[in-house]
Amino acid sequence: MKPDCRSISLIVIVLLCIIPVSGMNHQQLLSAVENYYADLFSVPAGDIVVEIINSPNIDLSAVSSNNIRLSSRIRSPRLGYQSLWLTSAAENIYQVPMSVRVAIYMTVAVADQTIARNATLSQKNVCFRRVLLHSLDPEPITASDEIFGLMSRQHVPEGMVLKQHMVSEKSDVSNGDDVKLLLARGSLTVETKGRVKNNARIGDRVRVVCNKTGKVLSAKLIDSKTALVKY
Repeated sequence: MKPDCRSISLIVIVLLCIIPVSGMNHQQLLSAVENYYADLFSVPAGDIVVEIINSPNIDLSAVSSNNIRLSSRIRSPRLGYQSLWLTSAAENIYQVPMSVRVAIYMTVAVADQTIARNATLSQKNVCFRRVLLHSLDPEPITASDEIFGLMSRQHVPEGMVLKQHMVSEKSDVSNGDDVKLLLARGSLTVETKGRVKNNARIGDRVRVVCNKTGKVLSAKLIDSKTALVKY
């Protein structure tokens, strides 16, 4: 005798009731982790990408996602591999460890073409793109940063995300520039010529090679053409 449709439907319903749906529980846990990091970074949950490396070593099939609380022992939020602790007081579950890998989508500055060292940053060589980042150390330059007019401190290949340490305010003098070198001792000042050894802005200390002696002196940059050494 062949089972009728009603019998088959009843069997399916019974099986669904007694067999936990691990995929749904996993998705609920994944969503909880995404929301946890979205709150930490103050971004939409859709900007967070999470991979669960090691799930909590407990049966979550009967745990409501509304009761799950996540915590971390890291003082400031970061990306990459890390541990979380799961608590669900309603089910008497406390501080169960799990490990995850976290990434985030952010709009950041990207080299639109290869940028030479000491080049001025502009809309011609820098663009802003939404990029998946796996680390925020070193800190990337975001869309809220005003970078146009700044100077690149290093060679940046096309397509590379620009980081804060890669740029600086444009120098008033660059390595190799000729300057007037003032050598002062008390009321006596001698003027000679020199060549700067590093990029600097007005008011900074700068290394200058004295053309007459070949000695490297530490001087204060007075203006873009003058450096002062006080003895």
